[in-house]
Amino acid sequence: GLGAMASTTPLHTLLSWLTWREAFLVLALLTFCVAVVIHFSVPKAYESKNTRYSDMFAAVGKLYSSWTFWRLALYSVFAHAIYMSVLSLWMGPWLRDMAGLSDSAMASVLLFGA
Repeated sequence: GLGAMASTTPLHTLLSWLTWREAFLVLALLTFCVAVVIHFSVPKAYESKNTRYSDMFAAVGKLYSSWTFWRLALYSVFAHAIYMSVLSLWMGPWLRDMAGLSDSAMASVLLFGA
């Protein structure tokens, strides 16, 4: 998702100006700023519902006991895990060593692959 995209060309460009510690500090501050914006932009008042905790736990239990949920969840988790592991662990070194791409070209290719 967005984290995989941010770890390619944007991070490579940021690292040309900053050290990796400074780059991660910038990313942490950016994340904090987004959290503050979300905190103050979400309306405080919401319609209260009289739902008991036992009803909520029963609904979650019904979801987790559904075979359809587990099929979709397991497929989604494994498909995403395989794709991200290939993209992050294998594709970068392969593009550098076998395809002969520079670091900036490799980051651009990985950006569009993410």
